[in-house]
Amino acid sequence: MSSAEVDAYIAAQTEAQRAMLEQTRRQILGLYPNAQQVISYAMPAFKVDGFIVAFIAATKKGISYYPHSGSVLDLAGDLVAGYSRTKAALHVPQGELLPTELIERLIELKLSLVRQ
Repeated sequence: MSSAEVDAYIAAQTEAQRAMLEQTRRQILGLYPNAQQVISYAMPAFKVDGFIVAFIAATKKGISYYPHSGSVLDLAGDLVAGYSRTKAALHVPQGELLPTELIERLIELKLSLVRQ
């Protein structure tokens, strides 16, 4: 799996989804330039120190961000309070983006869990 496969996934989406996915990808790589890009569970995923720390996926109404843990979003508390979500995913409406600071905190929380 490689970044070329992530490129292909993003290219297959609608224009609005492509823009959102590409921006979120840039945010993650800006925070973790050495993150490995892969496809896992049919979605773009990002590995840091060998651990998947985030997935992103196109949805009908925008994109979703998955921290690859059922507990990270609960640990984030008020930081994710204004977002539609499930136990494992934040839903980002079309035309909006997650703040880079939120992505950074979610990845930090994920890494803290896997490094215990």
